Amino acid sequence: MGENELSPIGGPLAPAEVVRRGMAGDQSMLPAVRELLRQMPDLIEQVGNLAAVARGELLRHSSRGNLVLREAEETFMAKLGDEIGGEAPSPLERLLVERILMCWLHVQIAERRYAQAKDKPLMKVAFYEKLLDKAQRRYLAAIKSLAQVRRLELLPM
Repeated sequence: MGENELSPIGGPLAPAEVVRRGMAGDQSMLPAVRELLRQMPDLIEQVGNLAAVARGELLRHSSRGNLVLREAEETFMAKLGDEIGGEAPSPLERLLVERILMCWLHVQIAERRYAQAKDKPLMKVAFYEKLLDKAQRRYLAAIKSLAQVRRLELLPM
């Protein structure tokens, strides 16, 4: 479908219709989707940044439908990401900051589940303890990776 393809009522398809049909897998929408992404680069960040999409999914799941909690968590994580990233992070630093945020979120979810499992059977408590331990290790490894990248950037060439 090109720029000139018409909707059933004779006009060009609205962006929402292109997105809807494209998300449904309509292969005829591919050229229109590409054109839409070219015209609306912010859309790439909204749907193409898989890390942000995954973080959004985790937050939706974690907040269990509580919009206030979800919005507060998203705002908190955005602020945390800005603080960790600093003023002008490199592309690699931005990726690592995103990884740190995801790991931080996993740790928080694991902490909550572990705390909720305290009165459960020992096997369940042990499972959540292992989950928390692994989440903490990934979180610390992500922080270490960012520190290493920043240290390397300071070295003279």
